Amino acid sequence: MISWLKLKRLPDDFEDADLRDLPLLNSIIEETLRLYASIPSALPRVVPAGGVTMSGYYLRSGTIISSQAYSLHRDPEVYPRPEEFNPSRWENPTKAMRDNFFAFGGGSRSKSHTV
Repeated sequence: MISWLKLKRLPDDFEDADLRDLPLLNSIIEETLRLYASIPSALPRVVPAGGVTMSGYYLRSGTIISSQAYSLHRDPEVYPRPEEFNPSRWENPTKAMRDNFFAFGGGSRSKSHTV
């Protein structure tokens, strides 16, 4: 309730810094993006020179791989009861939650995710 009061009291000319002190709002945004990511389709990437081993599988250089947020965000080992809208899960997110949060894609051009 306190967070809602803080939100209502924001001045009309509020700035980004004013929103940082609204944990409930930020949790709602994170949970909304987890369920409804801004990038709903796969994000193809090319394996770099030299190849890479992921989860015990070797991928040759030049191989096109992709992932998408829908499956990552619905992994029940990372997000218990993944189909449930539960903003409180972001009050104390685990490392796995932060590592699997892929709402805007990932990689070197993506800003590091912090909650």
